[in-house]
Amino acid sequence: MPYAVLREQLIGRFSEKMSAQYHYTRLQDAIQKKGECVEEFADRCRKTVRTVEDGAAQRIINEEAERRIVAAYINGLSGIVGQQVRYRMPQTLEEAVRIAVTVNNAERLKTQDTKKVFSTRRDSTTQGITCYNCGKKGHYARDSRSPRKEDSR
Repeated sequence: MPYAVLREQLIGRFSEKMSAQYHYTRLQDAIQKKGECVEEFADRCRKTVRTVEDGAAQRIINEEAERRIVAAYINGLSGIVGQQVRYRMPQTLEEAVRIAVTVNNAERLKTQDTKKVFSTRRDSTTQGITCYNCGKKGHYARDSRSPRKEDSR
């Protein structure tokens, strides 16, 4: 079998079967899934770019796809992360991902367990504390397991 015939058969067998419209529709409908990190969502958006063999045509496709991917990525991000990225209007996908990661990390740090500051464990910070509700030592009234006393007011 000549090389040219084999090459054509391989390209026909392993080339993209989906149309450009399929990829555009898939990109427009892209929404960040619950539990999906912002980087995974960006990778999923990137995978919608179709590939062609011609280098010049691929450059044109990539330039157009970049604008579409950025718009779809920004609109598909959920929550406060999506809102903050939309406010900043990034020009490239890398810039959008960088902003999204930064906001996501800031939000995660902000919402970490703040009760660690007011822990009810019996350590040196709560040893001298007396509960106003039950009178026992080692915890605050808000953490007391005893029924609440009526205010004397």
